Amino acid sequence: MTISARQLTALAALALSVPAWATGTVALPADLKVTGSVSIDTANAYAPTGGASQSATLSLTSGGSISSISFSGDPATWQLASLSNHLLSSGDGLGARLTLSATQATAEGRGVFVDYAFNLSNLSSSNTYAIVFNGLINNVVTATGADAYGIADISVRDAANNELLFSDHRVDTVNTGPGNNMNVASEGNAFAVQLAPGQQTSFTALQRTWGGLYAAGNLSNDIQAQLVIDIIAVNGVILQPPVIPPITSTVPLPSTLTLALSGLFTLALMRRRT
Repeated sequence: MTISARQLTALAALALSVPAWATGTVALPADLKVTGSVSIDTANAYAPTGGASQSATLSLTSGGSISSISFSGDPATWQLASLSNHLLSSGDGLGARLTLSATQATAEGRGVFVDYAFNLSNLSSSNTYAIVFNGLINNVVTATGADAYGIADISVRDAANNELLFSDHRVDTVNTGPGNNMNVASEGNAFAVQLAPGQQTSFTALQRTWGGLYAAGNLSNDIQAQLVIDIIAVNGVILQPPVIPPITSTVPLPSTLTLALSGLFTLALMRRRT
């Protein structure tokens, strides 16, 4: 089940109580399992035409270790177009960057689609867990000329198909009415998932880019997204990273320096008396 906006706000407020000098990441408890995968949807992705270019880079962070694979051109020729692993700590997650560009009339990027899948399991018989995921999204689309359009978007949905997070940027130089030139996104960039004892759940995301240039002009799409574990809580208590308090104690002067300063002070006092 997903956490309400009020509960999410409370978790975010608790996260702010972590000392500023806290460092490192928080490991997932042993009885909380999270797996993730990110892959090219080759069934819905097509080769560019007319001189357009498109590319995709998939990334996965597991236990702080980052792996990535990149592709360009025709998705039908892309091999090993997926990454999957267990997510082990805060900061772990999945990501993708999709680009599309065209500078020649009649050029078209027919679409690169990326699928995300997250599966979560609470193996505990007594603990309730909550995980806050952060969506880091940068979505830029530009289209110029008499006849050009570009679209880039991402939508995150839970198992009941409720939208948890989205970003949608589209530009159309022909159809300039409402909805054709817009850049909209979720009000917040985080969402939370709660797991009761013994519960399993999942959520997915779809990231896409496509567009076309049919007269002199320019088309450029670039959408970068990462979905990462941000906060982990057990029974309403946020797990905190290791805390290393700042050093406040003074360092004692070396004994030789203390003696030297004492001697100089004595000489100055004697000179003043004479």
